[in-house]
Amino acid sequence: MIAEIISSLASKISSKTLAKLFSKGLNKSIYDVEKNIEKKLNKTLQRNVNLAVKKVKREMLKTSLLMFSIILILISLIIILSKYFPAEYLLLIFGAILFSITLVSK
Repeated sequence: MIAEIISSLASKISSKTLAKLFSKGLNKSIYDVEKNIEKKLNKTLQRNVNLAVKKVKREMLKTSLLMFSIILILISLIIILSKYFPAEYLLLIFGAILFSITLVSK
């Protein structure tokens, strides 16, 4: 019974129509595969970008902590040496040192 229905339907559908249906199904499956690959690539790229951003943030934090510690050391040196030298000269010298460190770090 079912075989008769299928054979009667197949005889009514032309080979062009069957080819079109098959190619549409094939194109759709290729499209689905392309979308899945694209999703996986996007996830991988996003993961790589996130890792790179984390590394850059970590390096920026290290640099800023280093600069902060250098500034604290220079301030403490100014306080200690201000007993022996005029503060204006010390501020000028340490300002020049800080300026040169900022130029080198960029």
